[in-house]
Amino acid sequence: MAILNGKFVKDLEIDPLKHKFIGSFRPPQPPSTNGAAVFLCVCGQSLWTVESVRQHWQSGCLDIPQYSDM
Repeated sequence: MAILNGKFVKDLEIDPLKHKFIGSFRPPQPPSTNGAAVFLCVCGQSLWTVESVRQHWQSGCLDIPQYSDM
C-alpha cells in the first residue's frame, strides 16, 4: 500500500513519471496482533512477540510511502 494525495492506493497505481515521493508515513501506534500468535511483517519475518512487532515498527519496517501529483 502507498498513500497518494492523502488516500491509500495500491502500489501499482504509483507512476514515477506522474507522482513525486514526499516521504514516509508511520502510524502513531504499532499494529495490533489481535491475539494472533504470529504477525507476518512486510519484510517477510515472522514476529512472535509484541516487543518484536514494536521493534519492527520503530525501525521503519512498517512505514507507508507517500506520493503526490507533480
